[in-house]
Amino acid sequence: MHTSEIQIHFDKIAPSYDRWKKKAWYYHSRVKQLCKQFIPPNKKVLEVGCGTGDILAAMQPNMGVGVDISQGMVDRAKKKYPDLKFYKQDIYKLKLKHSFDYIVMVDVVDHLPDIHLALQQIRTACSPQTRVVLTTINPVWEPILDLAERLNLKMPEGSHNWVPYDDLKNLLELSGF
Repeated sequence: MHTSEIQIHFDKIAPSYDRWKKKAWYYHSRVKQLCKQFIPPNKKVLEVGCGTGDILAAMQPNMGVGVDISQGMVDRAKKKYPDLKFYKQDIYKLKLKHSFDYIVMVDVVDHLPDIHLALQQIRTACSPQTRVVLTTINPVWEPILDLAERLNLKMPEGSHNWVPYDDLKNLLELSGF
């Protein structure tokens, strides 16, 4: 799994991304609710792997920035949410001018070839008070999700880096979180 493969995959599904999210409306609405439990409105929020911007917009930030490796996703997010800022950026080469109150990463680590390096880059957008809200897919679901994808019942996700909770926790601690 290389970043170029990830970019190609998400550029390919960008035109149908919102349609797939509507099919999985329950999951996506729950993810937004979960993020809202931790992120109050009117904060500076960065979403890494922002897709078409729905989660970032749902957080009602006073300054919202989304970054994604896919130009197709970024273009769609800009059209949907012109009051927020969206940039095509590789997580391994983040160039951000601000620190944020909250950083959101929903189902992003599953696609990263080097999670530790990515988390170190995210630290560059943090102040001592920054909180990271991160979700990942439970590896127990892998066989069911793979089957649903093969049957065209869920969005094609591409390669996954299934990371057990304890490993992810250790990577976060090693990265200074």
